[in-house]
Amino acid sequence: MILRNGNFTLFVSQLGATVTGFQHKGEHVIFPQQMIVINGNLKLRGGVPILFPWFGSREDLPQHGFLRDTVMTKTEVLSPVEGIYALDYSRNKFFYEHRFLLSVYFSITPTGYMQQLQVSHMGDSEPMPVNPGFHPYFAMPKHNAKVEFPNEETSIDITEEKFERGKGMVLEMSANPAVIHLDGLGRVTITAGDCSTTVVWTDSFRYICVEPVFKPLDEYEKTLLYPGEVLDLELEVAFEPEG
Repeated sequence: MILRNGNFTLFVSQLGATVTGFQHKGEHVIFPQQMIVINGNLKLRGGVPILFPWFGSREDLPQHGFLRDTVMTKTEVLSPVEGIYALDYSRNKFFYEHRFLLSVYFSITPTGYMQQLQVSHMGDSEPMPVNPGFHPYFAMPKHNAKVEFPNEETSIDITEEKFERGKGMVLEMSANPAVIHLDGLGRVTITAGDCSTTVVWTDSFRYICVEPVFKPLDEYEKTLLYPGEVLDLELEVAFEPEG
């Protein structure tokens, strides 16, 4: 799916409803999804994967859940600037035996783009544990950035001298907003609705990840969606070019 409006272009894959690229006047604001070499190993990096049903690692289970490796079952382009991917999931993985309907609505806005995740528990008995998150990779053309949380009076310098590559910072604060100053590119402001936790991470100074998560990382088993209930999360990305 490709959405365009003015100077912005958004690319979204049917695989996991993952944003694979986001550009302003042809420049990459989101580091485009691609295979790159990290510590001698080929890794898939970039884009904005949706991490579902859990964020992070769980013993003997896929890192960050399974949605990003799942083909969505429905695609609907509503207009040149908005579209939906949906997934009707019916207990087809032995480690997650819950039925749910998941949809992701995308829209180009005058200042960037937004995506809305909705999960509906379609089962009739057991509650389903969920703790989803978003994993945006913001491009760092000059290999440095600053991340600010104005409401918390917190800032983080993303440079080789000050930020440890490969080790995430888990912050018990929401990205409402988080402001990312990308040297040589511009300023990104993200808001993430009901997400209460933010992870700042990178393993390459070609990008910085500022990742909103619904609940604290250790609350996956405690965060339950009961039959008939609906969870809504939103990520909005606004971009202002440098200069």
